[in-house]
Amino acid sequence: MIVNSRNMVLGLQSSGKTTFAAALWYILANGGVTTVLAQGKHTGDYSYLDKIAERWEKGYKVPRTEHYEQQSVSINLVDRASGGNVSLRFTDLPGEGFERAFASRRLAEPIVQALEEIDGLMVFVSAADGIDNDSIIDVVKGLNEEDNEDLDVDDDDVEPQEGVADGTFQASVAPEAERGSGDVKAAGGEKEIPFTPGLTPRDVQLVDILSSVQDRPVDGVFPRIAVIVSAWDKVVRHRDPAKWLAARFPLLNQYLKNMNVPIRVYGVSAQGGDVPDGPKAKDALDRDKLLSISNAGERIKVVGHGADEHDLTHPIRWLSGLES
Repeated sequence: MIVNSRNMVLGLQSSGKTTFAAALWYILANGGVTTVLAQGKHTGDYSYLDKIAERWEKGYKVPRTEHYEQQSVSINLVDRASGGNVSLRFTDLPGEGFERAFASRRLAEPIVQALEEIDGLMVFVSAADGIDNDSIIDVVKGLNEEDNEDLDVDDDDVEPQEGVADGTFQASVAPEAERGSGDVKAAGGEKEIPFTPGLTPRDVQLVDILSSVQDRPVDGVFPRIAVIVSAWDKVVRHRDPAKWLAARFPLLNQYLKNMNVPIRVYGVSAQGGDVPDGPKAKDALDRDKLLSISNAGERIKVVGHGADEHDLTHPIRWLSGLES
């Protein structure tokens, strides 16, 4: 049985995509941990995967995909249970490409090409990111704590702006912002951070990107979606990746549930801890502890859906349709 599965990786900057690829290639090539898929026969140039897997093994940060790169490789796998072959196209597009698409409202050609005839989509989010998705409820709670704020103004008491019809909203722009000079000032006089597309909450960016790639002219179709919560070693309160996603990325979680396709959420720590950029780094962080593990594959931690604790191939097998 041959299953040709073409899966695309989607994630913003520093979401763990390249580290996942490096760890996956390492355990496929070196074994040492239990996996549902094994390495198949390969031909061609795999120097990119060899390079990042070597850095991963040595306990250094895996260099992220640069903005000008599109690393696309076919990884041949064998299903241990059925003996079937799985051809996985791991298209690792740089996170900056998706962030530029969000800001410019234009999809680069490599992204469009990678979306053609996709069998599965792997969406990466990182547990190492700070919380950046405060809701309007959180904002109102903060305002209520300020004695000088009056939130009980009746809309009927507000004078309509000249030239604006009743019931129409219009943005109120500070004179500084209109002239393009200086920082925008809040009502109380404190400095506010000017709007930058890249500072938009990642929850919002990911939903916008998913929505855009399913719309014309791309019309992307994703039969299955696996969400990979990387840096799972950073998670303290949640043991269930799906519950973590619902708590930390509520908009993305709601959007995925309404896509009416099978969704799985996995927690993955592909490196096992914090590691330095390279040999010249002053702080070794967790590198020495990780290198003390004789079997490097055991640094990996995978949580969810009955996966073995070190098995990065489990979500790939499911995406390929080999598991219902």
